[in-house]
Amino acid sequence: MTSSAPTFGQIRAQVSAIKRQPGHADARVFGIHSAVRYVGESRVTHGSDLFEIVQCDSELAMRAALQDTDDDVAAKVLVTNLSTDQLSTDVRVRLARRKLYPIKKWQIVRELFQARKLDPRIVDQHWIAERLLDLAPADNYPPVPGGVLDAETVWGILLEQEIGLPIVRPDLISLLKWSMEGHNVNRYCSQSADFKHAACVWLSQSSGVATAAVLSCLDKTQKPIPLTVGLALAVTSHSEARSDLKTSQVRMEERYVGQNKLTEPIAEQWARAATNLVRLHLPDARLRSEWLQKGDELIQEVEAQQWAHVSRTSLLGFEQRLDGYGKSVSAAAENRVTEIPVAVNEAYEYIANHEQTNWQRGSRRLERVEMSARLLRWLANENKSSRTGFDTLPQAAAWYGVDGGFVDWARYILQSGEPARKLAEAYNKLVSKVVEIRGQQNERFAHLVRDWMAAGSGGDEVLPVERIMSEFVAPLAGTAPLLVLVIDGMSFAVFREMVADITRQDWVEIRKSDRLPIWPGIATLPSVTEVSRTSLMCGELRQGNQSTEKSYFPKHPDLVHHSQTSHPPVLFHKKELQSRDETALSDEVIKAIESKKQRVVGAVINAVDDFLMKGEQLDIRWDKDGIKVLPQLLYEAKSSGRMVVLLSDHGHILDRETKMDQNQGGERWRHVAEPKEGEIVIAGDRCVIPDSHELIAPWSEKIRYGIKKNGYHGGVTMQEMLVPMAVLSARDDLPEGWVEPNSDMPNWWFEPMTKRLHVEATGTDEPIEVATPVGFLFDKHVMESAKSGKGGATEKPESKPDIVSKPSTAAAAPAWIEALLNSDVYQSQKTMAGRKPPEDLLVGKLVFTLDAHGGKLTSPALALKIGVPAFRLPGTLAVVQRILNVEGYSILTKDEASDSVELNRDLLFAQFEISEGDQ
Repeated sequence: MTSSAPTFGQIRAQVSAIKRQPGHADARVFGIHSAVRYVGESRVTHGSDLFEIVQCDSELAMRAALQDTDDDVAAKVLVTNLSTDQLSTDVRVRLARRKLYPIKKWQIVRELFQARKLDPRIVDQHWIAERLLDLAPADNYPPVPGGVLDAETVWGILLEQEIGLPIVRPDLISLLKWSMEGHNVNRYCSQSADFKHAACVWLSQSSGVATAAVLSCLDKTQKPIPLTVGLALAVTSHSEARSDLKTSQVRMEERYVGQNKLTEPIAEQWARAATNLVRLHLPDARLRSEWLQKGDELIQEVEAQQWAHVSRTSLLGFEQRLDGYGKSVSAAAENRVTEIPVAVNEAYEYIANHEQTNWQRGSRRLERVEMSARLLRWLANENKSSRTGFDTLPQAAAWYGVDGGFVDWARYILQSGEPARKLAEAYNKLVSKVVEIRGQQNERFAHLVRDWMAAGSGGDEVLPVERIMSEFVAPLAGTAPLLVLVIDGMSFAVFREMVADITRQDWVEIRKSDRLPIWPGIATLPSVTEVSRTSLMCGELRQGNQSTEKSYFPKHPDLVHHSQTSHPPVLFHKKELQSRDETALSDEVIKAIESKKQRVVGAVINAVDDFLMKGEQLDIRWDKDGIKVLPQLLYEAKSSGRMVVLLSDHGHILDRETKMDQNQGGERWRHVAEPKEGEIVIAGDRCVIPDSHELIAPWSEKIRYGIKKNGYHGGVTMQEMLVPMAVLSARDDLPEGWVEPNSDMPNWWFEPMTKRLHVEATGTDEPIEVATPVGFLFDKHVMESAKSGKGGATEKPESKPDIVSKPSTAAAAPAWIEALLNSDVYQSQKTMAGRKPPEDLLVGKLVFTLDAHGGKLTSPALALKIGVPAFRLPGTLAVVQRILNVEGYSILTKDEASDSVELNRDLLFAQFEISEGDQ
């Protein structure tokens, strides 16, 4: 082997090794024997030490070099090809240990590490010794444990110091992440062939079969591109696309890999690592998007874009999945479906399985996908329903309070816009189908309103707005101080979205125990602010304005009855709510809410009405943070121990293909004449217009009598006429007769598109897909069946006729639920749940429900199905986790990012010793 010139690092390491010998720590002059001349710098500073290195080709040159040594030189090194025997005594005595030291690289390395032995895997690679000497720190390497310098220690130093890879045995994900940095790539590409070959061999042991191809990619391109190539390989090497993309794969090899062939194992490992890297190790959304965009550009470069959808991460592929979903939705909307088509299920699942679904969770775009799925489920239920219509106004109002408000919430979200044209067209078809059915319902509703008003507007199942303060608010004021929030124009659709957000945190909705189904109110006619809100605030049918309300609200007899004489009810309107700079509530509002003497505080919020007037280009989320003053009002109410009554005076419709009809009256009502298609004549005391108790109002959503706006009200649709009433509490104590109701969200709202069930007949534990949404009934009747060991199918327990709910398919608790609840492990774990462990019924219901839905449900869906208020679910899960998560095993987990709860069935069976025979 040809000798190489000594380097400064090797010389410095040799000097360090000499100085570590006893009695030579203060030595300053050193002799090095080298057959090859030193050609480096003569004066080199390392740390705080200055080294002077002199190449001496004769003894005379050595004598000359020894004559002068600057005081600031820490080590003077004489490099010569002479041997010690050839030196005179006067020269030798000036050198440390009186001799010349040959650079025996491995010997020096061993001394630097204080090692007795060297790992056989490294000793035959002399370049490694050279690099270790060059890289030695000023204070030397730390001693190796056990006196053995092993390959792991050596490669840990080489990888980090030479190429910036800080992991001695990286997996392929770590290797790809390292290759994302350009300076790392430059350092690798500048290494010797010996280093690259040995590094490839070493890294392949931990990084797998794709390592050589990844490193070859770096050598060929000299760019930080392996992650990009891996993202493209997720398409070209996919089993579904591979046969069609052979040419694309060849292009990848030729342009980015060089001599290494992209065999299936190599391509699949590379693609899998790249996919998992962007999924799990790039939390920064901007950075992740940049790399995904690069991957898509490479996919298009090799002409594989038509198959981008097979990738779990491709941005282009996500758009293709959305496009496929849109096609299936279009087909379903064009037909009278009674079940969710398999194509829709598959397309929906395809979107759900893409990583963009996690990264964009909470985005309006994904919300539209979910809303469209919900509307399809609702349409399927409607198409197979035997219900022919509503017989009474209370029946129609009850349906709208539970089902209809959710339907309109979903379709209004779909109307907010979608950037992908084909998907937007699909949504439009779906909404048109829903509007057609809702139009029929609104027509029937209008006739029921007409007949109800003609009969005197009696009964209390639907509460007229002028009676809401007396019959809904005042009795509650007798039990607790109230903040009455009137959100002008809030429809049931807005109400559902808003309350769903408010009750995720500090607040719960409560209802009277004798009125657990939501109690709808009904607006006046016309359903406009100056009539309906004035009548609400005054407690009598009246037309007026803010001044009228300010005058009558403090004198409302039923509210006054529960107030102190010195502190009658007080009402604040829009301009009075905020401070002068509009950054906080006004002092007057805060003072009134904080007052212990002020029983009733009212506030009118105009956000919805403002949105209808000038929000045509806005897509508003109706959550508590979307209304400027609402979070502040809720905060002050909670701090002061007030309950909140959430009311509306009327609802609204949003503009969708409306046509203007010039007439005298309002934007959605006109004076009596001959009614046209889509209109109805209504008369009665609750028609509050000057000089008349009769008007024409449209039941069709397509008619308006004023200028085009974002939305309208005044007509006789369910959206405009029916108003929500809710009580929210953040207090621990509830008024007598008031309870937290189970969620009244309809089954189709949270029912997953597909069910994953374990079916014994398949002979496998693999889940099978059932396309039809299936409801599961798990109540006390089923639980008792499981505890008694009956199992099998059960009859649905008797229940009162329910005009708003669709019957669900009953499913008995399987035998393994009984085995779980009766197991010794379960009984032992219950002692860890605190003083009040949850009832077995609740634990069994929770486990059963999760398992029946493939082991995973969103938190709202789980709360709905097990009958726990959404606000209470986190506490319930925490207690049940203490029981089920034996020895810290993750049997029941909560994923905050996706707001979902997951059950690991296999771990459950193992930890609670449930046998296969119990299934």
